[in-house]
Amino acid sequence: MTYDEINQLSDVKVKEEKLKEFYIDQVGVNEWLEDKTKVQKIRFKDRWEYKLNGQYHRLNGPAIDFHNGNRGFYYIFGEAMNETDWRPKAQKLLRDKKLERVLKDDNI
Repeated sequence: MTYDEINQLSDVKVKEEKLKEFYIDQVGVNEWLEDKTKVQKIRFKDRWEYKLNGQYHRLNGPAIDFHNGNRGFYYIFGEAMNETDWRPKAQKLLRDKKLERVLKDDNI
C-alpha cells in the first residue's frame, strides 16, 4: 500500500497501523519513537539521527551517525558543519552547560 493510499483511509486506527507498517517497511525505521520532549533520537536501519526541536543537533558526536562506521554528519542547532569546525563549538557549548549546572547546584 502506498503512502497516498494509506492517507486516504477513513478509519483512524487502521490508518495509524498502516502508517507504522509503511515507515518500518518502506522508510526503514526500526523504532518509531514518540518523544514528548524536545530531544529526539531516531534509529533507522543504517543510522541514528539526533534532533533538538526538530533540527539536527548533537554535541557529543555526529547528529547523523551511521552504524557501519562511515563518517557521520555534524550539526549544531540545525547548522551543518565539518568535524573540524564542529568540535570547538560543541566543546564550548558542553562546557557552558556544565558550568550552568554547577552554578545552579551551588545556588551561586
